[in-house]
Amino acid sequence: MKLIIIIFLILIPNISNSHPFGFGDKKVDINFKCFDENKLNKEIYFGFKEYNYKKEGSKFLLSIPFSKKLQKYNSPASAVYEFGTYMINGIFYDNMQMWFDHKYFGSNIYIFRRALVKKKNTYILNDSLFNLTPSMQKKLDKLKNKIIDKSNKDYDKAANLIKKYGSITFSYILKNDDETFFKNFKLKCVLKWFSYIYSKAIHKCFICITIMIIRSIYCNITV
Repeated sequence: MKLIIIIFLILIPNISNSHPFGFGDKKVDINFKCFDENKLNKEIYFGFKEYNYKKEGSKFLLSIPFSKKLQKYNSPASAVYEFGTYMINGIFYDNMQMWFDHKYFGSNIYIFRRALVKKKNTYILNDSLFNLTPSMQKKLDKLKNKIIDKSNKDYDKAANLIKKYGSITFSYILKNDDETFFKNFKLKCVLKWFSYIYSKAIHKCFICITIMIIRSIYCNITV
């Protein structure tokens, strides 16, 4: 019986070691793979993770890019903006979520505005690129470095910086949309992995069952 309990405990999913921002994790709460149906070599991997403030108790959703090469998540992109039902080109979608990042595309760095729309069980990612001014690039680079630095020191401060990053990039595009727009891609997305939210629920079930087994053994010994 003791051997069974030991094996059972080993099989419990280890979620306590996950990073609050998904930094370096292999899975987060929701994981997506997106691909261009016309260009099969073009793929984008990303995930969503809910961050819970340590002090305030409030929470927000953030987007995290996934490195296919390293097979783990990088530093967070930005907070996710929720739009609810949304119409694009005459088509109503059940929900739209938007977030921002800046990185290389080819030999230049751009701001990426990513909008994920859902209609029933179908997900589409609209990936739009915008030109950056040198001063804005410097500002965003500095902010990203701060996020990475604080990600393992002060989670709440890092969370505020992640939200600030999204706010700055969102405002920049709203003001300079027409002049800075460069390119747009449309990709189909699928849920890549079993949601971590459900694995947490399973983890709790494992713990409850383990406690019941231990109590049962203890009662048999003491009777």
